[in-house]
Amino acid sequence: MVKKLLSLFIIAVAAISCADREQMLRQLEQAEQQNRDYVPFTTDSLALSLTSYFDSHGTSNERMRAHYILGCAYRDLGEAPRALECYNDAVECADTTAKDCDFKTLSRVHGQMANLFVGMTAPKLGLHHFKEAMNYSLQSKDTLSYAVFYEKQVGPYWLLNQKDSIIAVSDSAMRLYKRIGQSEYAATTRGMIVDIYISKGDIGKALENMQIYEKYSGKVSEDHFAATGHEIYYDVKGRLLLACGKIDSAKLFFERLLPFKEDIMYQEAAFRGLLSVYENKKNTDSIAKYAQLFAQTNDSSNIIKSASEITRMQSLYNYSRVQNYAAKKEKEAFKYKRLLFYIVISLLIASTAIYYYYRKRERIRKESLARINTEYSNNINMYNALLHEMKLYKESSEMYIKEKENELQRLRKEIIRYHEDETIIEKWDTEQSIQSSEILLILHNHARRSHRPNQAEWQELIKVAQNKLPRFYSIIADDDKELTEQEIIVSILIRLGFIPTEISALFGFTIQRASNLRRKINIKLFHSNDTKQLDKNIATL
Repeated sequence: MVKKLLSLFIIAVAAISCADREQMLRQLEQAEQQNRDYVPFTTDSLALSLTSYFDSHGTSNERMRAHYILGCAYRDLGEAPRALECYNDAVECADTTAKDCDFKTLSRVHGQMANLFVGMTAPKLGLHHFKEAMNYSLQSKDTLSYAVFYEKQVGPYWLLNQKDSIIAVSDSAMRLYKRIGQSEYAATTRGMIVDIYISKGDIGKALENMQIYEKYSGKVSEDHFAATGHEIYYDVKGRLLLACGKIDSAKLFFERLLPFKEDIMYQEAAFRGLLSVYENKKNTDSIAKYAQLFAQTNDSSNIIKSASEITRMQSLYNYSRVQNYAAKKEKEAFKYKRLLFYIVISLLIASTAIYYYYRKRERIRKESLARINTEYSNNINMYNALLHEMKLYKESSEMYIKEKENELQRLRKEIIRYHEDETIIEKWDTEQSIQSSEILLILHNHARRSHRPNQAEWQELIKVAQNKLPRFYSIIADDDKELTEQEIIVSILIRLGFIPTEISALFGFTIQRASNLRRKINIKLFHSNDTKQLDKNIATL
């Protein structure tokens, strides 16, 4: 009964958790749609709750999206430092190594950071983040966004007064837009460089680009009226006509700015343009009139610019909120530092305990290997010594020989216990010159002490195989067998009677790894998974 109630409780908690997640995802999507629709955020409360939830329960993409929206909220609230911090948090949340990384959102994060830096008159930082935005747009295969971010580099170059760079970027952006079928975007890039060509005195280029802008951008009607928000066209067009000597036509375009009385910048442009018109016409009364009006609007414009700059800087650095936020962050940082201290201490204690545990286990393993290898090595030495002794005394009495043969058979049985097949022992009887070679004695001694041979000793072993067992070596070293250098050495050791515990000690790895290596060799040489047959199989080569 208790188990049933517990199961029901777990199911209920899971259902509530799923419902909460669905609701939070819906709210995140709604906030993203609001941002895409250019509806400004008036509070950070929703964005804060989203980051709090997804930081604990979200994927890396969801955390990035939530921090991005929080940054956009602070952007709309005029708190650029906090917006930048949130955008940086969003970048840190992104897992760019994951296959499902949301590169599209990541590109927009960098785009927003670039816009903020340009707004703060930090053009080089703006350029850096526009390039990052372009990079991630390419990774998300969003070619239109790539082209837009590429074109936006014009802003930082304008602040840097690099007119040639503005022209180069605008021209490249136009080609990019054309390539992806965005003819209106392509034509819009011409707007800014018309003004540059006028200032350079290259009227031909200015006219050429103005014609493209008027005909294809969709921002100018057939009767040369600008779309809402693009009225600065009248000023640029007027100055271009003045430069071409079409004074009356220029006057018409400057006059189209006069109705925008609430926009001091348009009024200033209109009066400046009309002043130039009447200076060309030599009309002293009108010159005096528009000179006075231009001077008044210019003064007002400077005041407004100064005031707006102060307001902008105040909004960028809302000191009271930032200071409170900094204090809160400092408190949080202290809490995390203390937590980190306890974690580090715990990890040190745990790692020390693990180190001593594995060190003890490794010592026991090595002692066990040394015991087995010593016993085996002693038996080999005694066996080889008896063989030698029997050869020396084969002319001796029959009883002596019989006694030695019995001792030899006993040792033979002891050695066979370490092998799957006795064929390899039979090989020893005919390969005494190899078994008594100095390098084999050295390697058996290394195995007794769990000592790893150096490269020169391995090379000496390979030479023994090449010289004494040339047919065997040519088979295992054949490129078609695809044995690694380590697998070739292990094959030689097996052929010369070294047992798994010795091989493990010589290479410094576990018995299991030695077994896995034997299996690989058996598959490559004999196309079999049965490692028990490996010693016998190798003995036949």
